[in-house]
Amino acid sequence: MKMKKWLQILGLSFVLMLGLAACGQTTEEDAGSSAENTEQSAEQSEESVQVVISKNKGEETLTDKTIEIEEGQTVYDVMANHFDIEDNNGFITSIDGVVAKEEEKQAWMYSVNDESAEVGAKDYELKAGDKVTFDLQKWE
Repeated sequence: MKMKKWLQILGLSFVLMLGLAACGQTTEEDAGSSAENTEQSAEQSEESVQVVISKNKGEETLTDKTIEIEEGQTVYDVMANHFDIEDNNGFITSIDGVVAKEEEKQAWMYSVNDESAEVGAKDYELKAGDKVTFDLQKWE
């Protein structure tokens, strides 16, 4: 019974976080940074993605690497194939031994090309040149 309630709370929390992330707005200033993104993408191979693992909204970078991908691979596929991950019902809870601690209200949040993802990692199909960021952060 307690486990079911915990899962309900976790699920509701995730839905709320996605809702908040979807409320972000794009400005002309954000669009201006696309030239920088194009420059960075040119440095990457056409069949690769950049994966950044960080903490506290990018304050500390743990990993930054370029990974070759195949057509149809998802964010989850890349993470599972190139990092030591643990998950709970598809939600990544640990990356390379760094665990999101529920009691500290932490979660691994991910974005692609600096846009918060609106679907789970198993459903997000990557394209060459994408930049995936997983950030361990507090949610409240």
